[in-house]
Amino acid sequence: MSDWDAKTLGGSIKRGIVNPDLQQERDACAFDKNELEEFIFGETLLKYLKEKYEAFMADPNMRLPDNHYELNRIESMEAWFKVFYHIMQHKDGKYFKDNLIWYESDQI
Repeated sequence: MSDWDAKTLGGSIKRGIVNPDLQQERDACAFDKNELEEFIFGETLLKYLKEKYEAFMADPNMRLPDNHYELNRIESMEAWFKVFYHIMQHKDGKYFKDNLIWYESDQI
């Protein structure tokens, strides 16, 4: 049992707790979040972004350490550099494509 009282203290990134007021507001939205995402990004780009997000989340080398909010400046830069270095080792298209036009869309 945690001694963290979200009603009094709000959310906590470290504990993975969303502020109850924010969560209540998110739950009460009057629109479909998925439909809005598709409207803003377009179907093609949204599919591409979701694929890349899933690839990032599946790779433990793409994550910052759990305590990254508590790291000093140098430790934080080292952690980010490790992620950047890992991305640069996968120029095969796992995380990005070589060209600047990285998705095709007729919605532009």
